[in-house]
Amino acid sequence: MVYKQDAWAYSRVMADDDGRRTKRCVICGGAYLLEFFQRGRNANGSRDPKVGTRHYRDHCMGCEAIRKRAEPVEQRLRKKAVAARRRHGAKLKELGVIKNEGDLEEIYGWALDRMLDDIKRISEKGCPYCLQLIKMREHGLGTITVDILNANEPPHYSTNVIWCCAGCNSKKQLTPPNVWGARQSMWKLWRDNQIRLGVDPEAFGFLPLDKKEDPQHSLW
Repeated sequence: MVYKQDAWAYSRVMADDDGRRTKRCVICGGAYLLEFFQRGRNANGSRDPKVGTRHYRDHCMGCEAIRKRAEPVEQRLRKKAVAARRRHGAKLKELGVIKNEGDLEEIYGWALDRMLDDIKRISEKGCPYCLQLIKMREHGLGTITVDILNANEPPHYSTNVIWCCAGCNSKKQLTPPNVWGARQSMWKLWRDNQIRLGVDPEAFGFLPLDKKEDPQHSLW
C-alpha cells in the first residue's frame, strides 16, 4: 500500500442525502464521515474548530493508524522528542521563561539525541515514578510524557526534567509536593515487597519503612 508523502494534504468535503458531511480517503478510497479524519491546523496554527476555516487530512484515521504502525520505531521516537521539545518551547516562551524556543536546546540542554535515549530507557525500564512498565504496543507513545520537576526553576534538562508515564505526570500536577514525595517513597517499598513476594511467597511480609532499596533492584 502506498501512502502520500504529504501528511497535511486536504481534499474536498462532500455531503450525503442526510446532510452529513463525508470525505473520501485518498489511500483506501473509502468515503467516511468527516469525524473519521484528523483535523488540520487553521491559518493561525490553531486546531480550534471555532477559529477560521476547518481543514481535514486526506487520509482517514484507519489508514493513518496503519501508517504509524509501519513506521520504524526509531523514527517514531525521534518525532516524539521533536514534538515534545517544540511544545514545551512554545509554552515556556509564552510564559516568559525563555526568550526563544531554540533556547531549550542551546541553553538548557534539550538535545534530541539525549531525549531520544531517555524515551528509549523509560519504554524499556518503566516509569521512574510508579515503576510500572510501559508496553508501547498496548499503550502507545502518547503515554510517555515530559515532566518539568520544578516550574519555578530554569528548565535545565539534566536537573529539572524527567520522562514519566502520562498518568503519573497528570497526578503529580494535582498533588501537593509533600504528599507526592511520600507516595514515591512507598512505591519503592512496594516494589521491594513485590520482588520479595516473587522470590519467597511463603515468607512475604512488609519491609521496615526505613529499609533502603536494594541497589541490585534499582530501576535507573
